[in-house]
Amino acid sequence: NHPSVKLANEEVAVTRAKKAEASRALWPSVTAKGEKTLGEANRDLGTPEFKEESYGVQLSQPLIQGGKLYRTYQQATANWESSKAKKEKAERDVLYNAREAYWQMARSAMAQEVYERALADLGNEKKSGDRLFQKNVITKETYLMINSQYHQADLAVQSAKAEREAFLWRWTIAL
Repeated sequence: NHPSVKLANEEVAVTRAKKAEASRALWPSVTAKGEKTLGEANRDLGTPEFKEESYGVQLSQPLIQGGKLYRTYQQATANWESSKAKKEKAERDVLYNAREAYWQMARSAMAQEVYERALADLGNEKKSGDRLFQKNVITKETYLMINSQYHQADLAVQSAKAEREAFLWRWTIAL
């Protein structure tokens, strides 16, 4: 029930109707006609009252129109076939986009888990680095490098979470 598939279905229905209309032009048509006229008498003009009725049936068959009717039918058939192909493509595109969005979301979830494990490991290193720096066992340069790695990992986790949420939205939209 994706909007693009709904639109494609409507286009197929319209082109099918146009094809049917074009084929109807190739077949004979029957027209029934009836008329009834009542006239009032006009004494000043000397006209009498009258009643006139006319009924009839007309059968018509298009014979020669320079091939226009048949070419119109062929074009309507081609348009119908084209719209069916577009509908099939729309359905496949929706399916592909949903699958692609799902796998991107799954990939981003796995990446987020990897970054979170790395952040936990770097968190332990940061705690050790804090203790060692307090005791003057490591240099300030080493301590800042440990903190920098921890903060980079934290930013990577936040980025992975945002990316995962974005892919979740893409997947939801694709459905």
